[in-house]
Amino acid sequence: MQRESRLRKTADFAAVWSEGRSRVDRLFVVRIRPNGLGVTRFGFSVSKRIGNAVARNRVKRRLREAARSASLEAGFDIVIVARNGAAEADFARIERSIHKLLRRARVLRQVENGATASSVTEVGEHEINGGGDA
Repeated sequence: MQRESRLRKTADFAAVWSEGRSRVDRLFVVRIRPNGLGVTRFGFSVSKRIGNAVARNRVKRRLREAARSASLEAGFDIVIVARNGAAEADFARIERSIHKLLRRARVLRQVENGATASSVTEVGEHEINGGGDA
C-alpha cells in the first residue's frame, strides 16, 4: 500500500473516528469519512488485546492486503479496527469481512451490471452512527 494511501497522523485518525460512519461485524469495526481528496486513505488499529506482536502484525498485513484488493471509490478516509477473533481468522474470512463492510458502506466501485466489485455474502453486520449528523 502506497504512502499516500495511508492515514499516518493522529489528527487524521481522530477526525475519521469523530466524524465518520461506522459499520461493524464480528471481526472488525470500519469507520468511513469523506476526505475531499482524489484518493482513498486507510488506517489500521490492532490493539494489544488481539495478541502478541507477531499476531498483531499478521492481522495488519492481512488487513492491508484485503484493503488493497478492494476496488474502492476515491475520496474517503477509512479506519479499520480489529476486534477479538481477528487473529484466529484466516485471510479469506478477513477479506470477505472487509469487503462486505466496505460494500455496505457504499465505498466499493460499481461494475457494469450494477453489482459491486466484491461479491461477498452478508453475515451479522450492523451500522453504528458516529458523531456528527446522522
